[in-house]
Amino acid sequence: MWERACSRMRYDIQHRCRLPGRLREQARSHRGRFLQIKIISFEEDDAMQTQLL
Repeated sequence: MWERACSRMRYDIQHRCRLPGRLREQARSHRGRFLQIKIISFEEDDAMQTQLL
């Protein structure tokens, strides 16, 4: 009985956490942009540090 309740709860949580396809794609593209911005900022920081030396 407990096992069935746990599996049902797990199933429910998984389905609540899933995003619709359109939103999932949008979230993925935003995450990619964030990573690109972070990489660019690290490259700029490195360039600034080498200029200061």
